[in-house]
Amino acid sequence: MHDLMVTTFQACILLLFNARDQCSFDEMQQMLNLPTDVLKQAVRSLCLGKHPILLKEPRHGDVDTSDVFTYHAAFTVMEQCVKVPMLAAKTPLEDQASSSDMIVAEVAKKERAHQIEYCVFKMIQLHKRLEHRELVAKAIEHHGKRYAHGFPQRTFTPTAEMVEDMIIQLIQRDDMECEDMDIARSLARVAETSRTMDKTQWEVAFRARNRSAQSNLVYRYLP
Repeated sequence: MHDLMVTTFQACILLLFNARDQCSFDEMQQMLNLPTDVLKQAVRSLCLGKHPILLKEPRHGDVDTSDVFTYHAAFTVMEQCVKVPMLAAKTPLEDQASSSDMIVAEVAKKERAHQIEYCVFKMIQLHKRLEHRELVAKAIEHHGKRYAHGFPQRTFTPTAEMVEDMIIQLIQRDDMECEDMDIARSLARVAETSRTMDKTQWEVAFRARNRSAQSNLVYRYLP
């Protein structure tokens, strides 16, 4: 049990959940008869603040009139007395900055994927046939040599998992093939069905087989 220090509007909102576990924004507004901006600010502090007493659906973004809220039954903190401060709405500049950060992150992610793809494809094209561990090691080594003097924001060290993800993509695109017949047959079944679930199951089987102590898959370049 906690003692909540809240405003009158916040308390009115919380009282609604004594009789229900879920409540939409429209239902709150009808029962409390509060202006939209005032209600948004009060609800925002209860679900987006330091102490999320309510859970918002959808969970991303600011409070909207189409949102649905659920009482957070598992909420707990160390303090006995919890103060819930009011949160101000995001300004247009803050929203714009957040969107810009997301765009930059997405561009960086694609740039990294292109770099890894180049290194993996270059190594399998050069050597024609490589075992999994060799291909991963050579791709990472080649990336370090090729991009060592690049711009700081474009410099990173790919992990073995990143390289493995790219190997999966290249096999699925028929840019290279795996000599393991079980993997090849299962991939052929995925190609026939074109179902997302089958593709996911194939990737799981591929990773499990690849990380087995008894197996080291061999890949071959497809010209």
